[in-house]
Amino acid sequence: MKRPPPTDAAALKRLYAKSSVQPNGCVLWGKAVRTDGYGQFAVTPTWVMGAHRAALAYHLGRWPAAGVLVLHSCDTPLCINPTHLREGTNADNARDRNRKRRQARGARHGRAKLTAAQVFQIRILLAQGKHAEAVAAHFNVSRRTINRIGNKQLWR
Repeated sequence: MKRPPPTDAAALKRLYAKSSVQPNGCVLWGKAVRTDGYGQFAVTPTWVMGAHRAALAYHLGRWPAAGVLVLHSCDTPLCINPTHLREGTNADNARDRNRKRRQARGARHGRAKLTAAQVFQIRILLAQGKHAEAVAAHFNVSRRTINRIGNKQLWR
């Protein structure tokens, strides 16, 4: 099926029909939401895409190329305000995430085995002269992990 051009006034009206303008300038999508928190918009009955991608496409007058991401300057997944959206690469998205310090760190990291309180306790034990191997055994992590925590290479 050929994609319709992003100039259909009726589709654009449908896109913004159930949206609400927020004091911060975000225009929040008010219909279907995907499990990842982004809005879902049916461009045609058989073609569904992210509401933010559709909003930017209607603003630009063209569909984003395959593999191109639509990034939010407001970091609000439901926002469809085209002035808050821009095209970018995965690398652009990662740089933006890192610059805003939104990456999972510490206990929020999916593979974290320790809490911030445990890391604090580890540093105290190391400062008291306890051996890294004994501390590692107590917290059920490797000696290398304990050394990296002590050297502030982990959990800075």
